[in-house]
Amino acid sequence: MNTPVSADSTKEPLLEGTEVEHYQIGRRLAAGGMGVVHEGRDKKTGERVAIKFLHPEIAKHREVTLRFINEARAVTIIGHPNLVRIIHLGRQEGGAPYLVMEYLDGIPLHVRLRESGGRLPLFQAIDVCHQVAEALTASHEKGIVHRDLKPENIMLLANPQGGTQVKVFDFGIAKLPAEHMSKEFTMLRTQSGQLLGTPHYMAPEQCRSDRKVSDKTDVYALASVLFRCLAGRTPFVTEARGDAALMHICAQQIAEPAPALSQFVPDAPAALVALVKQALSKEPDERPTMKEFSQHLSRTMNAPAGADETKNLATRLLGKGNDPTTPFRRDQAPTVTSEMKAQSHRRGSSRPVLYVAAGIFALVWLIVLSLWALA
Repeated sequence: MNTPVSADSTKEPLLEGTEVEHYQIGRRLAAGGMGVVHEGRDKKTGERVAIKFLHPEIAKHREVTLRFINEARAVTIIGHPNLVRIIHLGRQEGGAPYLVMEYLDGIPLHVRLRESGGRLPLFQAIDVCHQVAEALTASHEKGIVHRDLKPENIMLLANPQGGTQVKVFDFGIAKLPAEHMSKEFTMLRTQSGQLLGTPHYMAPEQCRSDRKVSDKTDVYALASVLFRCLAGRTPFVTEARGDAALMHICAQQIAEPAPALSQFVPDAPAALVALVKQALSKEPDERPTMKEFSQHLSRTMNAPAGADETKNLATRLLGKGNDPTTPFRRDQAPTVTSEMKAQSHRRGSSRPVLYVAAGIFALVWLIVLSLWALA
C-alpha cells in the first residue's frame, strides 16, 4: 500500500485534480495492490493531508473494506504521537471508503535502509525502534496488536528539535478487542483462518495460526526489525522465491533458533544482544513485554561509553553465576557501583600515607647530609 511506484503503473481511476467532500486531491504519493495514497488539501483549513483510497475492485471485497475501517478505529483508540494521525474516514460516491491522514514529509524505514547500504548506525537503529516500542506499548495497553510491523510501515521524519521522529502506520490487520470490532468483522476473521502478516517479521505463533497472536507477537516483530536495521538482514533468510520463500521463512521461524545478533554485529553491546535473543524466543511467555523492551532500549541508549567493560567488571564482582550477556538491570547498579567505589576508595586512601612517608625519608636524608657537610 505504501510502496512508491512509477507513473506508468496506474490502473486506478484518475484522482489528481478531483475533489472528495471538502478535500482537494493532489499528486499520488504511493500505491500498491490494495490502493493508492494521494497528497491532498483541506479546502476549509488549508491543511496538507494524505488521502488513502482503496482500488474500486478491491473495495468490493467486504473483508478488505472492514479492515480499512479497522485501521481508522485502531489508530483513533490508541492516540499516540508516534502513530500517524487519522483525521477523517469517509466514502466516495461509489461507496468505497477513504482515509484522510496527517501528511508525513519523511522517508519509510525500508527506503532509508536501502539508501544507507542496508544498515543503520547502532544508536540510530536503537532510537528508531525505541520510538516504535513506545507507540506499541500504548497500543498494547489498549488491547490492540499491530500484527504487521515491518520497515515498510515505519516512517522517519526530521524532528524540529533535531534527530528523527518515528511514525508507525498501517493498522489494517491489527487485532482489536471485541468491543471495538463490528460483529460482522469478528465473524469474517473467525471464518477466514488465513495467514496475516509478513513472514520475515512474523512470530512462530503467527505463522501457525492467526488466532494465536498476542502483544508478544509484536515484540518478536520489532526485534526482527531491529535485527534488520543492525545486521543488514532479517533473522531468517532464504534464496527461494515467491510462495516457496514465504513457506520456507515461516518454517524457519517455527523450528530454528534465531541467530545471535553478535554474529553479524560483533561490536553490539552485550546487553542488546541478549535483549534481542530474548525477544526472538520461540515461546511468547519467554519474551519481554513491549514496555520492558522499550525500557531496555532506553537504558542502552543512555548507557555511558565503556558500559560493556563496566558490566564485565560487574559480573566478576557479583560472581561467576551472572551471565554477562543478560540484559542489564538497574537493580544491579547500586551493588556494582558500591563495590567499585570501595575498591577505588581503598586504593585512593593508601596514597597519602605513601606520600608522607616519602617526604619524611627525604627530610631525614637532607638533615644527615647537612650535618656531614658542617663536620
